[in-house]
Amino acid sequence: MTDFDHDVVIDQILELGDGLGFEVQKEFTVMRGCRIDAIWRSRVANLGTISYAFEVHRKGSRDSAILNLQRVRRDPTIQKVVVVSTRDELNRFRLEIESLDEGFRTAVGYFEVQDLQRALDHLQTLKDILKTLGLLSSDGLLD
Repeated sequence: MTDFDHDVVIDQILELGDGLGFEVQKEFTVMRGCRIDAIWRSRVANLGTISYAFEVHRKGSRDSAILNLQRVRRDPTIQKVVVVSTRDELNRFRLEIESLDEGFRTAVGYFEVQDLQRALDHLQTLKDILKTLGLLSSDGLLD
């Protein structure tokens, strides 16, 4: 895949997160002047909130996106920051990020747009199977 619609991909990220049971939010402001495209959150009993931040990058400044992800990473609830783009663009991000500190490098995930679509397809298949088993209704898990 060489190009994609930025807003459609953000909506797909939200759909996947919601389907996996996360609380999702679009265009989340982490701090003044620092906004990310999407966030997934989950409350874990004794651990508090864990979050995953997603930045969809179609074109533009990678440096600006990396700086934004570094700022997002300062939020203690953020477990992983994820760049979502094409394979070629993700490789460019990897090259730029490899010279940064290890803590940040290991906090960054790379999600290809094609893999996002595959994940959504598999999620739908799983939901269909669970519905067939009577474990899932159209509204969610059965009581």
